[in-house]
Amino acid sequence: MQTVEIARLRPPLEKYQDTNLFLQYLPYCDKLDAEADEWLKEIKENLGRAIMISEMRPGVVIWITRLTSYINLHGYKFSKQEHIEFIRAIWSLLTNPGMETRLLDVFARSLSVLLSRKDLLSPADLQLEWKPLYLLLEDLSSHNVLMNLKVYPPDFEKNLKTLIKLSRSYFPASATSEILAEFRPYFCPHDNIMTRGISYCSLFLPTLHLEVQNGEIKRIEPAPFLPWLNEFQEFWFACSNAPPWEGSMINLLSRLAMDNIGLIDWGKITPDLFNKIMLSFGLPVYYKRLGVPMKPISISKTTAARWIVFSISKDSEILKYLSVLMNAVNSYYHPTSAGSYSDNLVEFLNKLIFFFMTRIRSERFELVHPVDWIPEINPENKITDLQIEEFCEIVLPATLNLACSRKYVEVERNNLNILASIRPDLVIPPLLRKLDLSLETLTEPFKFTAAVKCLVSVARNLVKKDPLLPQGQDQVLRVLFSVLPGIDCNDIKKTLTVFQLISIIARLVPFTNMSSKKIKNQPVYSFKTFIIEFLDRCFSLIENSSLELIRQEQSNGDTQMSNEESSINTGIVTCFDSILHQADEDLKVLAMQKLKDFLHGRILEPKVAGKIASGMCRTCAKISPVEILAAFVPTTCTILRDTLRETDLSTDFYLGDEIMFNLLLLSDLVIVPGYFIIPYIPQISEVLKLGLQSKNREGHTAALTVFRHTLHSLSHPCLAERGRIVSTPSQNPREDWGRQGNLENLDVKWYLPGEKEFHQISELGTAFLGTQVDRLTEFIEDKNQMGREEVHQSLKTISSFIIGDFSFQLRGVENTRIQLVELMEKLVAKILKDRADDTKVLITIATILKLLVFEHTCTDEGLEKHMKNFQQSKSRLELMILGRNKDIRAILLDRVLIQHEKRLVENILNSLTGTHVRIMNLLLDLSMSHYSKVRTHGQNILAKVCKWFSYSYKIIVPRVLSKLLPDPDISHEEFKGALYLVLQNQLLVKHNWELQVELWPLLVRAQHNEKPSITALIKSITGCAGRLVSVPPSLSEVQDTEDESARKSVSNLEQYQLLTENLCGLVESSDLHWRHYNTALSMLCSLLRHDVDFPLRAVKIFTNNIIHDDIVVRKASIHVLDCILQKTKRKHPKVSVSLSKTETVPPSLNCDHGSCLKEDTKNMFNGTNGCEIIKELGIETKGCENGVENSVKTMNQNKSNHKSGILIPDLREKLTGTDSNCSLLVRPGERQDNIFLQYGDENKPNSQEEYDAPRFIHKTYLGFYVWPKENLVYAPSSQQPNLDRTLEEMPDSEKIVFSLFSDKEKVKKLFTFLTLEHKKGRDSFDVERFGMFKAIFRNFGDMFLENFRTEIETLVGDHRESFQRAAAELLASIIRGSKHWPYQKIENMWSWILPAIRTALNHVSPETQRDWGTCFATSSENRDPNRLHWLMEVAMENPIRSQGSFIDASRLYMLQGVVAQQRWRVGKLLHRLLEFLIPFLDHPFHNVRSRLGAVLTNVFALDLEFGEFGNASVSSPIEKDFVFQILPRLQVLQDTEEKDENALRLLQTVSKWICCSLVQNIGPMKIHTLEFLPILLQYEWYDRDPQLARDCQVSLSFLSRSLLPVPLLNPLCSILQQTINSDSWRTKLSTLDFLQAVIFNNFIQIWNKGPETKNLVLDVVGSGLIDDQLEVRVKSSQVLSGLIHCKFIPELEYKTLINRYKQSVAGAGTVSSRHGAVLGLCAFISAFPHDVPSFLPDLLIYIGNLLSERQPISATIKKTVQNFKRTHQDNWSEHKENFSEDQLSELTNLLISPSYYA
Repeated sequence: MQTVEIARLRPPLEKYQDTNLFLQYLPYCDKLDAEADEWLKEIKENLGRAIMISEMRPGVVIWITRLTSYINLHGYKFSKQEHIEFIRAIWSLLTNPGMETRLLDVFARSLSVLLSRKDLLSPADLQLEWKPLYLLLEDLSSHNVLMNLKVYPPDFEKNLKTLIKLSRSYFPASATSEILAEFRPYFCPHDNIMTRGISYCSLFLPTLHLEVQNGEIKRIEPAPFLPWLNEFQEFWFACSNAPPWEGSMINLLSRLAMDNIGLIDWGKITPDLFNKIMLSFGLPVYYKRLGVPMKPISISKTTAARWIVFSISKDSEILKYLSVLMNAVNSYYHPTSAGSYSDNLVEFLNKLIFFFMTRIRSERFELVHPVDWIPEINPENKITDLQIEEFCEIVLPATLNLACSRKYVEVERNNLNILASIRPDLVIPPLLRKLDLSLETLTEPFKFTAAVKCLVSVARNLVKKDPLLPQGQDQVLRVLFSVLPGIDCNDIKKTLTVFQLISIIARLVPFTNMSSKKIKNQPVYSFKTFIIEFLDRCFSLIENSSLELIRQEQSNGDTQMSNEESSINTGIVTCFDSILHQADEDLKVLAMQKLKDFLHGRILEPKVAGKIASGMCRTCAKISPVEILAAFVPTTCTILRDTLRETDLSTDFYLGDEIMFNLLLLSDLVIVPGYFIIPYIPQISEVLKLGLQSKNREGHTAALTVFRHTLHSLSHPCLAERGRIVSTPSQNPREDWGRQGNLENLDVKWYLPGEKEFHQISELGTAFLGTQVDRLTEFIEDKNQMGREEVHQSLKTISSFIIGDFSFQLRGVENTRIQLVELMEKLVAKILKDRADDTKVLITIATILKLLVFEHTCTDEGLEKHMKNFQQSKSRLELMILGRNKDIRAILLDRVLIQHEKRLVENILNSLTGTHVRIMNLLLDLSMSHYSKVRTHGQNILAKVCKWFSYSYKIIVPRVLSKLLPDPDISHEEFKGALYLVLQNQLLVKHNWELQVELWPLLVRAQHNEKPSITALIKSITGCAGRLVSVPPSLSEVQDTEDESARKSVSNLEQYQLLTENLCGLVESSDLHWRHYNTALSMLCSLLRHDVDFPLRAVKIFTNNIIHDDIVVRKASIHVLDCILQKTKRKHPKVSVSLSKTETVPPSLNCDHGSCLKEDTKNMFNGTNGCEIIKELGIETKGCENGVENSVKTMNQNKSNHKSGILIPDLREKLTGTDSNCSLLVRPGERQDNIFLQYGDENKPNSQEEYDAPRFIHKTYLGFYVWPKENLVYAPSSQQPNLDRTLEEMPDSEKIVFSLFSDKEKVKKLFTFLTLEHKKGRDSFDVERFGMFKAIFRNFGDMFLENFRTEIETLVGDHRESFQRAAAELLASIIRGSKHWPYQKIENMWSWILPAIRTALNHVSPETQRDWGTCFATSSENRDPNRLHWLMEVAMENPIRSQGSFIDASRLYMLQGVVAQQRWRVGKLLHRLLEFLIPFLDHPFHNVRSRLGAVLTNVFALDLEFGEFGNASVSSPIEKDFVFQILPRLQVLQDTEEKDENALRLLQTVSKWICCSLVQNIGPMKIHTLEFLPILLQYEWYDRDPQLARDCQVSLSFLSRSLLPVPLLNPLCSILQQTINSDSWRTKLSTLDFLQAVIFNNFIQIWNKGPETKNLVLDVVGSGLIDDQLEVRVKSSQVLSGLIHCKFIPELEYKTLINRYKQSVAGAGTVSSRHGAVLGLCAFISAFPHDVPSFLPDLLIYIGNLLSERQPISATIKKTVQNFKRTHQDNWSEHKENFSEDQLSELTNLLISPSYYA
């Protein structure tokens, strides 16, 4: 044996970026530098060469993978220049246009690894452009990707976004302005494109802006983010009703806060954001428990928590708002309040605590990898001690509540760990108290278990010396003794938790023979006493864990340990191991002696009790190998030798507990460094010779375990010492308790095997391995007959030897592995010939083959298991606040071991040899076995081998392909095995076109049977073909490559074409089964690519198949035809638009002459003078009138100079400005420069010339805010591709399509199929069919229109569902496809489409209403409304005609679809629509009224206010005007006794509108909406019309759950003050219900508003308390209780309120007033269901004295007291301490009814 000691780290080498420090503690560390340098040199040379010659595969892929492995093992052990060169080289590959998609994923992942350490590279060292990353991300949503013409790997988007986040720090300074210029044009709140724009900004925008000044990196002043920050906030305030892009924007702001701590004033958005965070939890505070579906708040919990934590600064009020928020929701964290919302609350709390810890760690602790180039935070903005204390006090109640939850206790352990690290004095005492209280009762074991689990989380903080918790160490022994009663054989979970706590404390505290300090009324504890009592309880547990009453006929599986028994085994052994490692010599001797005494003379059953006892012996042997081995091994070997000789080993009878237990004991005793077992090898060998002769399976397995453990101990290095807590112990042992290990001085000692050990291995190999090889050789040669079990046992012996000693070598054999491979070859042939059904042997052979390939040192499975255990231990013992590598020494030593294993796994031979080929062929034989178990095992191993050795799949391909041939001699099992090999090894998607040319047609021709398993397998393989991303090279790639690469590219293209031709030939053959036919078509579909022309033969097949009888074939063909036409789509040129000469232009002025300007501007801007707006936009004016006239003159001049008549302002100077006072660059919405986009008679094209005018923009978001740089307008029709082409002018693929659609018979047949139903009741608008027909009309114009016209006219007149649906798809495709038709064709088309639409609208059925809605919405989407004026007008043709309620509702639905898609461009049309609809708002039919409410939502959706710019909508209807127009019609409902039916119906329409508006629109609630509130509250109880009452109730629920703007709060309270004084008590009740919900859902806003609003709320509640109606008083009490519970009323005001109510009770008022005062007092009691504040005991006694009062006072008091008892029952042992003895006595009298029996 050789001992290697490494005391401390070497000085770091400055030439490297970073190194892996754990490598320096390996016993061979002196050789690692040269190894790493050689490896890096090899990577650099080969990667550079592969890039230069463009060898992507295998060169670039393999060496990038090796680079990642190098970093994983050695860290960033290269120079900064090499680091930068690696990044730039791979970056050039990633950003290379046309790069293969799967390679892009490889490059993105490797770049993420290289960029993950920000501390190694600063922006001064490296700059990366953002645009290439954006183009890659944008391509993921391109037409080619959506149509599967281009396929990316599944995780590429995730990996790319990760790379973008890591690259942001290295974007150039100009990136911010470039990114904003790119995405600002997307800022149209009415379009979904804004979600994409904001999400891109959130992803790309840098939030840390630095510059180098005099060699020092500083923040740029003024900060470049200030302008866009105000800009984004302005949009957010204007669109405050949960817009879909809100989450992305807040995510960006949270990142901004994190990078600029204390530099931003967040006061403007703080109340709104906190209120939205509160709403995002989804708490069930509804109006009358009516949970209406509100729009979800898209702010993630991570984003919210990050913003809160990093917004805390010197002058911020963030912690005050956080306190208000947590006070409001704390009760929902209580275990009794769990619900669907609990996950949201828990996630928020977890993230909040985590980010707070992260910030403290960065500000107060030394980081392992500090980023030096980021300027430090201003000391004034760092978190102070007072803020830390305040934060902990805020989150601690919720955390402690969750710690008692069965579901979330495991999650909260991490939070307790963090909080205890920050402020142990606040966290640990309550947990110790919980433990003490849990010990007082035995009826609730969960409380004890939860308390122990919590203590496990804070154990390290408890034991380590901390000035904040000086008494912590004194509690350790008391805690250990307190939990010992939890070791209970009847409660396994509780026992395991106790073991976990003891084990963790033992790893943190050295067990020396010392006692605890003397504390009054407490016993003196000592570690010695604890160990004695602990072992006694363990021995008792072992005795009670024995497996008894095993019947003879039971199999081995029947007696296996259960999960609980296995856990107990692990728990006891781990706990005993931890204690023994930390115990001093005296305590070790004591523990070992007790174990010896316990085992002396005992024979334990080996399944449970024996395993536990032997595990404890194993621990003792590791600690004191010399003494323990001497005490146990000779005795054990003697017993085994004697008993085995006396036992008949030739039978398979059970060997008995004595033999099995001693074998188990011996197998555990030999797990020590090999040096110590060398003296006992002869005795062990003698036992093995006898034990391995046993025919009993369990006995043989136990002997093999001894054999394997012995070999492993002799051959593997191990750590010599792991017991010390620190390398250099302190004089005072308590100083070392819980101390972190010093990574620079670990003092590591290794035991390495020497010559003696290897000599013993050789002897054992000769004795056992050689014997078994000889026996098997004789068996193969028929010289020796062996039974099946004998062969199996021989093979198990061989596999055990391989596992035990990875470097085995038999004497006289040059290469033992090769000899074993040869032996396995012969044995497989023998078994398959004579015993093909011996599956156990065949499976064992496969296992041996796997070991021969992978078992060299350490396996990847073993490393993965070790890593998992390491992470579990680390998570329980680490203090996250300290950062990485600040763990205790035992954890750091384990990490050193893992580094050793990682290096061994990385260095496993990965070059393919002839021996590997032979092994793969053997595994291939087994993978096609007749027996499924053998096949499965062989296939799994073979798949792993193929994955390990790159391109080794080529070895198995010939034989796999041969088994797919249509040969009757190939069995079903062989065929199935070959299919599984194709699937598992992904042969169908390998980047090998030669393989695919053979494989794909074989799969199509394969004549398999109809078994379901085969059918499912073929289907899986066919689906796999769709993932083929190895694109055939385009001709452009061939030109610039080397000769070999060019030849390969041409060959690939030829192979691709050959494959498609072969598949086409198979499809065209008539002898294919239908399933084979579908398989071939699926394969052809997957070969359709964006960069290679699809062969004409395949085009013809799919074109003809759109009229195939099989619906599956038709669907596939329709998709392919759409793709083909997409590829032949011709580009449509656009024209550029010049910029205006002025900086910007005045807002929307809808006239062309200056004379009308002064008169119109005031009305246009709701009373704002036009000249004021011009001045606001920065245009110089000399006198208002002259300035305006000059501006208009400039506009008209520019307009006349540009033929399009489009004025686009030049904002380049403003875009690069940094004026933080200017929130928006231009006025959002309607302006003069976008007036041409508005729909109106003056903009409708009525001639070819007007139609061709370049002023039509189809994207609805363009022009709303900032114009983009791109060309916006399409060129005239004369410059567009010609649609009237001859056949010769068409591409060959289009000729095929043309021939089919020119055939009227085929078109008629196609229409027959279009009108067939697929699944009754489940069919819907078919997007694939629509896409194909749209492509046809786009590419061919109106060539086929006549063939379609007659059929469409027939379809629209038919009432049948499928006919109507087909008509909707066709009409939508014609309208969409005619986008670039010339005017004459468009006019002709509309001349017959309009009558068809009118007919269709009269034949709509309930089943097709949604389909027609989709048709009209699709037709209108992203189309200039002026070019669709025919559609707009036909939709406006009297939508309500009184032809029946369904027809009217359907026409409104179609109209809604058309209008909604045009967003903000149809203001005048909306005016017309509103004028038409107002008379019908009281329509007699309910479904029409419901639809009218939805249409009104669209009419007023544009009503958005943008701060100083006012309303964005100039020409659209204003909601306020509409409200005051219809309000008088509703007023009669309040003024008269007789109810006007028309007014009631109008109220129902208004209710529907309010609901739809709050759900769909993004603007905030307007103040005029509150005008409806009194009427809604009054009619919520309307009994005569339950539907109206229900609609009013739903509206009130929506209103109560909506976030109210601050200006609406006081008006709302004023309205509620009126309704609480209503004559109807039901209205009062509704008012209180509404108030309760609206307060909670706007809690932060109302709290922030100040005392005025709070007093208004309390006035409403107070009025209810003194009401004459009992129900109103009770409801007011409930509302008051909720306000107190949520801390809406400050604690300082409690005493005043209580005294006021007491005075009212004592006064001489009415019963109602006195009852109201009692209810007020009861509200205080009900407000605290989970705790007992100081004033509560006296208050309870006070109201108890009022029990004699008359009803309803006494009943109210009794109910309140009973509820108090119910809510406090679970923790009464804790709560009762707040009461005095007299109070408890009186309370008992209140709660217990008197007994009248003696």
